[in-house]
Amino acid sequence: MWSTIAGAFAPDGAVPADTHITRLLDRAAAYVLLDGDEGQTVHRLVHRTFADALRARSGADRRVAVVRALTELVEHSAKLSDSPANSYLARHLSGHAAAAGSAGWRELAASTRALDETALPDLGRDVLAARLTLPAGGSGERLPQQCWAA
Repeated sequence: MWSTIAGAFAPDGAVPADTHITRLLDRAAAYVLLDGDEGQTVHRLVHRTFADALRARSGADRRVAVVRALTELVEHSAKLSDSPANSYLARHLSGHAAAAGSAGWRELAASTRALDETALPDLGRDVLAARLTLPAGGSGERLPQQCWAA
């Protein structure tokens, strides 16, 4: 997961090797904690302000690139196995789409597999938090047509 997201931030889109990720985690050990999420080991920044600062420094184009890379990861994983998507992706991909704005939602909507794998409670939470609406009304940003068209 880390290498996929890091590749989205790389100017040339090159995915770093696992050794690079390991070196990064070693050097940033004071800022990263090991945690668990639905039986899966995850690394998290120790404080939300670090994540907020990194998010603020990344442009919208990078946030969209992250959504694109993660949806491609879901698609690639589905070709290798019929197992459900990684639990992080199922629970947080829609949050990445929300952080990227309407372009992020379009990226998510373009991947039927990623939408199918997204946990509905989390998708609903992120849609409501982003104040997205269906075309029929309400205020806020409209969902891309792919999200509601049959």
